[in-house]
Amino acid sequence: MDWNTKYFQRIANSHRRSNCIDKLKIESVITEGKDRTKVKILDFYQKSHTERENKRPLTWFDNLATNKNQDNIDLESAFEEEV
Repeated sequence: MDWNTKYFQRIANSHRRSNCIDKLKIESVITEGKDRTKVKILDFYQKSHTERENKRPLTWFDNLATNKNQDNIDLESAFEEEV
C-alpha cells in the first residue's frame, strides 16, 4: 500500500466515524443511543410520508352506459379483413 492510499483510507475512516448522529432533539426531547435514534428517525419519516386523511376523490360507476349484447359479440369476435 503506498502513502497516498494509506492517507486517503485514514481520511475516509475518520469521516465515517464522525458522520453519525449521537443525539437527536425532537420537540425538546433528547434521544440518545444509536438504536433509539434510528427508531425516532424512521418514525419521523413514516409519519411525514403517510396520508392522514382520505383526500382522493371517490368515484361511482352506477349510471354508466353499457354495451349491448351484439356490441359485446362484435368486440370479442375474431378480426376479419373486408375484401
